[in-house]
Amino acid sequence: MISIVEKDISKLATVQTPAHTKYYADIYALPDLIEVNRYAENKHLKLQVIGKGSNVLFTKEHYSDRLFIRLKKEFNSFNLINNSVQIGAAFLLKKAGTRLIEKGYKDFAYMCLIPGTLGGAVRQNAGTTQEGEIRDNLLSVRLFDTQSSEEVTLSNKEMLFSYRNSLVQQEHDRYIVLSATFSCGDPVNDIEGLKKEVENKKKMKREKEPRGYSFGSTFKSRLHERAAWYYLDQVGLRNYAVGGAKFSQKHPNWIINYNNATAEDVMALISKAKDRVNKQFNIELIEEVELI
Repeated sequence: MISIVEKDISKLATVQTPAHTKYYADIYALPDLIEVNRYAENKHLKLQVIGKGSNVLFTKEHYSDRLFIRLKKEFNSFNLINNSVQIGAAFLLKKAGTRLIEKGYKDFAYMCLIPGTLGGAVRQNAGTTQEGEIRDNLLSVRLFDTQSSEEVTLSNKEMLFSYRNSLVQQEHDRYIVLSATFSCGDPVNDIEGLKKEVENKKKMKREKEPRGYSFGSTFKSRLHERAAWYYLDQVGLRNYAVGGAKFSQKHPNWIINYNNATAEDVMALISKAKDRVNKQFNIELIEEVELI
């Protein structure tokens, strides 16, 4: 039997706005997921997977319509066999990237730069501008279909990947990522040189990013002629605050919870940004952060 409890989930999102749920469960194996899915159906609840919460905003302070779950144990796996690797949904992306780089597999440098878990990264087709994204070397994804309560495996093509998007995101309440398999290619000869190169990229990224509680980029960038931060800057939102939340002085596409911000504060900033940019540039900004 799984334990379903009430829980303060504020710290399950890196922006750390106040949030509490009536229904929460840790999931350790596939039978637990089948059981919790049945429970959610009987209670007319939506299943909501939470990984490390690095790209998530809880838009409400109290939830009673969702059953929040975190995948653990069986889903926190990393299996490298020959020149392919299967990574569990709960496995940290940076940790996976580090292991692959240490083996000389250069195509996974982007994983070392992105916070969060493999499951969230697959769902969003996470990546970086220069280093690559999830779909580049992906062979297949194991999913749990909540409609049939069965496990399915889909190919790269069937996952319908596009910029910061996938089938899992499009079919929002249907699929849960269990694991993904990637082709590694051939390792490079100069592994030490590769490791040094990745460390430099990590250092450069740290220097560019703001400090503080945040979910990272607020809006998708590669949808318009210029990056989202440019438009936010042009409409005067750099360092603009509402309540305890503000657009960062260092990177105006990042919202920082600097003083006990509420979800309402953050949503007000998002709304203000979309309205100003639309009025001045006739551009519709699209959230990269997942609004729950």
